[in-house]
Amino acid sequence: FFVLISFCFICWISYSVEGETERLEHRTCLFSSGRLCLSLNKNTDKKAQAGFEGRVSRLEPDVSQKNCSIIINDLKESDSGSYQLRVHGPGVNNTRELTAEAGLCVVIPCSFTTADEFTPKHTIWYKCEASQHSCSDADIIFHSNKNTDKKAQSGFEGRVSRLEPDVSQKNCSIIINDLKESDSGSYQLRVTGELNGKQDGFTFIPRVTVSISSKPEAGLCVVIPCSFTNADEFKPQHVVWYKCEAAKHSCSETDIIFHSNKNTDKKAQAAFEGRVSRLETDVSQKNCSIIINDLKESDSGSYHNDSHTDRGTAGHTDLHCSWSLLWICS
Repeated sequence: FFVLISFCFICWISYSVEGETERLEHRTCLFSSGRLCLSLNKNTDKKAQAGFEGRVSRLEPDVSQKNCSIIINDLKESDSGSYQLRVHGPGVNNTRELTAEAGLCVVIPCSFTTADEFTPKHTIWYKCEASQHSCSDADIIFHSNKNTDKKAQSGFEGRVSRLEPDVSQKNCSIIINDLKESDSGSYQLRVTGELNGKQDGFTFIPRVTVSISSKPEAGLCVVIPCSFTNADEFKPQHVVWYKCEAAKHSCSETDIIFHSNKNTDKKAQAAFEGRVSRLETDVSQKNCSIIINDLKESDSGSYHNDSHTDRGTAGHTDLHCSWSLLWICS
């Protein structure tokens, strides 16, 4: 007689799973035994091993149910072995490698995604050895919760701040000022909050590597965090920053320090050339933040911003800038 044998793996996934992740909208499950045997994402270019094709299926097609059970049919002796699951879920987007000079500052651009059920409350940044899978509390360099007893490393106190204080915006970018060569290393992000009413958090495995070179004669830098809102019919295409007397109602073209349109004949003031850049290159994100490097005492003054289309300036733009008046002290 014949016996039909079937074998299945049962695994319940919680949102505390740690691993290299992608955006939640593209969440997938990957099963492997040395090599890939099944991907639940049919649009991926990662193909299953030929020996498993047509023999592996999932019991629950909706991955949001967090049931990753599979069934393997028509078992063979060669199927013996170790099977592993990988889940792509909540994700972090950041720049993996950054370089900067001692005495200046560096911005680590960062954003993250989470499951809809997860409410982010705080962001935590660590610096630890790249060989460590996850950094520890002793490695903290920044914690957005000022009431926690988890303190930042003494060498980073007062030098790290975030660009967006509202964590619900899912912007985890930070700026590190007064850089030192010892700041070179691997940086890791953790986001804590509530999942279905319970305390939870994610430590994101992707790291940011920062390399600091020595240049002691250089000045410091400042980030002017800025965002804007506008009427729906206005489509922003360029941002322009000016520095002029605070008493002036509006700055003129001769006051320009930065223009995002590289094809314009409106040039920045010579003293600012090569020292001003924006943090977000996509103006549709409505982030008009800029960073000014190698600061000088002459940079003290009043700064103004406009957003433009190719047809003119937005007279109905609402700006939200954390800095509009900048003073440089020697």
